[in-house]
Formats: sequence, structure tokens, C-alpha cells
Amino acid sequence: MNLIFDKKKMRAFTLMETLIAIFIISALIGLIILFVLNLVNFNVFFVLNIGGTREIDITLNNMIKELRSMNQSNTGGYPIESADETSIIFYTDIDGDGVMERLRYFLENNQVKRGITRFENGTYDSNKEKIWLMINNVNKFKITYYDANYTGTEVPLTFPVDISKIRTIRIDVSLKFLNKPEINYYIIATPRNLRGK
Repeated sequence: MNLIFDKKKMRAFTLMETLIAIFIISALIGLIILFVLNLVNFNVFFVLNIGGTREIDITLNNMIKELRSMNQSNTGGYPIESADETSIIFYTDIDGDGVMERLRYFLENNQVKRGITRFENGTYDSNKEKIWLMINNVNKFKITYYDANYTGTEVPLTFPVDISKIRTIRIDVSLKFLNKPEINYYIIATPRNLRGK
């Protein structure tokens, strides 16, 4: 057998064609990776924002109900136990069983948390407090207290607050997600069962 190779019939890639093909394929892969990363970043941002606003809506709606329905503790204590700028402790019946629970809302490590202590054996044992994370990414959590003269423009009570003078409570919360503008929320609650000590 005699094999004769015809250089014109044999076609192969030159080095230049190979490099151009590698460059085009690399560019396409790079664009696909950028697209996927942008999609993932958008998804993370979307989930954080929607999740954050959802958790703050739920928390603030619950806080309004709980603050409005605060009542004397089962030990006979005043409805508000403590009132600070970033925390409040009060008594309310959260589960409708006729027994007041001790609720504590407070800021810790840029998170608003809720502590619940149940009335057991004639006392509220703070060592048995159960704490839940309510809101993440909190930039500001501020509680202000007003007396019976509050109409919307008055100066708040000064700290330390005389809890027997509290008639209206305002809670301001602002959230910060990634490099986006702050989102601000506030609630104003007037508890039904507050009277001077």
C-alpha cells in the first residue's frame, strides 16, 4: 500500500485558530459565570429584603397587640416592669389562657429579641426565660415613652423613666441591608390598662 499525503486535503487548526477558539470559549464561560453570580446576588438581596420586611411587619404587629393588652402581673406587679431606651419588660396574656406572661423586647448584637417568662409556682423565674430572635440587621431600635398629655408633638419622658407616668409607647426600628438605604419603621401603642401606681 502506498499512502500519499496531500497537504491540501488535510486540514488542521493552526495555533492562531486554536488560541482564538479558546479565547471565545473562555469569554462565553466568563459571561455565563457573571450572569449566574448577578442572579445569585439579586436573589440574596431579594430574599434578605423581603424576609427582613416580613419579619419586621410580623414583629411590630405582635408588639402593638401585646403592648395594648398589657396588664397587671399575676404577682400583683404593675403592667410595666422596666422601661429603657432599647428594652421594655411588661406583662400580657400572649396565649389567651388568662395567665400573664412576662415579655421582654430588647436589642442585642443588632438583633431585636423577645424573651418570654411564664408564671409558674407563684413566680416569674427569669432563669426560665425563653428567648427568640425577632428581627435581624437592626441598625436602630429605640423606645420612647410619653405621659398622659401625649398628642403627637410632645417631648418624651426622660430616662430613667418613671414607669407610672407612661401612657403611650413609641418604638422606632431601622434596618440596613447590604449597601442599600436604611428602611425605617415605627409603631405607637397606647396600652389600655395603664394607671398611675
